Amino acid sequence: MAESSQLTQHIESFVNLSTSPAHQAASLDAIVSSSTNNALTVETLVREMGMYLTTTDDVIRARGILLLGELLTRLDSKPLDDATVHSLIAFFTDRLADWKALRGALVGCLALVRRKSSGGVVTANDAKAVVQSYIQNLQVQSLAQHDRKLCFELLECLLQRYPDAVASLGEDLLYGICEAIDGEKDPHCLMLTFRIIEVVARLFPDDLLGNFAGDLFEILGCYFPIHFTHPTGEDFDVRRRDDLSRALMVAISSTPLFEPFAIPLLLGKLSSSLQSAKVDFLKYLSN
Repeated sequence: MAESSQLTQHIESFVNLSTSPAHQAASLDAIVSSSTNNALTVETLVREMGMYLTTTDDVIRARGILLLGELLTRLDSKPLDDATVHSLIAFFTDRLADWKALRGALVGCLALVRRKSSGGVVTANDAKAVVQSYIQNLQVQSLAQHDRKLCFELLECLLQRYPDAVASLGEDLLYGICEAIDGEKDPHCLMLTFRIIEVVARLFPDDLLGNFAGDLFEILGCYFPIHFTHPTGEDFDVRRRDDLSRALMVAISSTPLFEPFAIPLLLGKLSSSLQSAKVDFLKYLSN
């Protein structure tokens, strides 16, 4: 971007809530374009944003942090040096404690954790710090649906990409996962929570996982059989139920430690008046 004043205008357009969504999106596109074309570095942008990232004005700070997070999401393949990645992930990790700017912090953490090895990635130690901040600061079930979804996407990504670093947190992590997923009702979030439990069952040794098997299965068991209480009929709803049921089945079958809880639950559904419950019983038991 040729002039600092032009960059400032784009930043102010994005952070200003009175600006139309179309203009906000256009400002983000302009900043992304300049970064992609190497006319603007991430380091220069961060320096230019300065006050927008640290101001005591909650709205401006939240929008500024979201702008940086959205930019990094769009620049996922742009090479960044190790020092820059470390500085950025440390910034977003700290901001997980800033609930008024939480969405931007989640978007930024997720963008960095997802980066490929060819472009500069988060280290295992930094990934562990993200999880520790996550456990300490986030009350997932108190958040709105979109933010909960971001929380679960971040957790799943950390478990998949940094298994050793994450697993080293042991019981603290397992307790945090139980707390985060307990009571979830949104179908999109549930798909993620079922996959998280599946990964956890593979990741942790039986002697440790066994201490939480009952709690984890109690959470899973509440969803069997998958059933929408609102009227359905659209193909999308049918596919969504099938996808959820399949994901739940995989989670329930993910470890032998769930067997003492699973068999009684499944057998108890044989008397259900729901045909889908009986069909699911056969599928789950076979699996």
